[in-house]
This record gives sequence, structure tokens and C-alpha cells, in this order.
Amino acid sequence: MTEDALQVAAGTPGNQRFGALLKALRERSGLTPQALADQAKVHVSFVRGIERGAQAPSMASARPLLACLTEQDRIRWVEDGPHDLLIRDPDTDRDVAFEFTAKVKGQNRRPEPVAVAKGLVIPAAALLGLAAAFPWKNSKVDTALTVLGEAAEQFGKHQIQLPSPADEARFGRVVRLLAAADDELLGRVESLLLKELDPDS
Repeated sequence: MTEDALQVAAGTPGNQRFGALLKALRERSGLTPQALADQAKVHVSFVRGIERGAQAPSMASARPLLACLTEQDRIRWVEDGPHDLLIRDPDTDRDVAFEFTAKVKGQNRRPEPVAVAKGLVIPAAALLGLAAAFPWKNSKVDTALTVLGEAAEQFGKHQIQLPSPADEARFGRVVRLLAAADDELLGRVESLLLKELDPDS
């Protein structure tokens, strides 16, 4: 018996369920998150993010991950059906149907509210994600995180005023690049920044 199709998209119960099943099947395959990432040629933080339900893979990103698992009889892609994927849950032995909002890599991104600071347009969700993701410890960053916290309260308003970065042009280029990056690249950037800015993490 199959449940109704669950949507794999950011912030959905379907995304959480997909992540939990990926983790269960990965563990049953005897793979660590790093081993799965290596085999699928993605960054380990992408695998961990999916398993936590924090990242929503596209169908194109999910395929190579699932192809690395040993229990292929539990995984069935559906080409022309009411859903994209069936996974037989190892705990309940029932099929779970999934529909991916994004079919190709990078399609998960959608227009977002923006922050405007001295002519820079910055996706507000990217700023808030940076604030949550990086536990930096210095006064400039503490100030920035405070401002970002205030930005969270104003999320949805037309403009969020931010303090100017030291090099506005470089900051703007970096933020635009981050906004255009896919989940895998964001994971690599996150790891690099954590390593450089918080070596104790």
C-alpha cells in the first residue's frame, strides 16, 4: 500500500520524511555520510542537510544519492505517474511516494524577499541562513548577527537596512554568487568558511 505523495521541497514534511528514509537506507547500506557523499560526488554537508530535512534535493540530485544504496529493490523511480519516486520504508515495509518540486539541479531556488543596503540586493533568507550557520566569535560578526536577528523580525517588509561591509563591491559579488549557487556548492562554501573562521568547530 502506498501513502499519498509527499512533496520534497524546503520546509515540508515530505522533505523530512525523504531525509529520514535516505538516512535509514544509507545506514542499512553500511555507508557513512562521507562515504555516500564521495560515491555520489556531492559534499558531505549536502548529504547531512538532506538527512536532517534542512536541504531539499532536486530529483536530479536525489538520483545519484539513491543509486549508491545497496537496497535498490526498495527504490523505484516513476516516469509517468502521479509521483516521482517510491521508497519502501524498511521499518513499516510500506511504499512512500514522493514528488519533487525541483526536477533539475538548482530549481529549488525561488524569488525571495530581499534586503537592500546601499544599493546591494541580498536575498534575506541567505543572510538569515548565514547567521544561523556560522558561530563566529568576534565583535564585527556579533554586530552583524545582531543586525541579522533584527532583519529576521522585519522579514517580509520592503527593505532591511544593513551596516556596510568593509568592501561593498566584493561583498555584493560574493552574495550574488551565493544566491546563485546550488546546494552542493553552498555546502562546500559553508565547510570552507567554518574551517577558516571557526577552526574549533
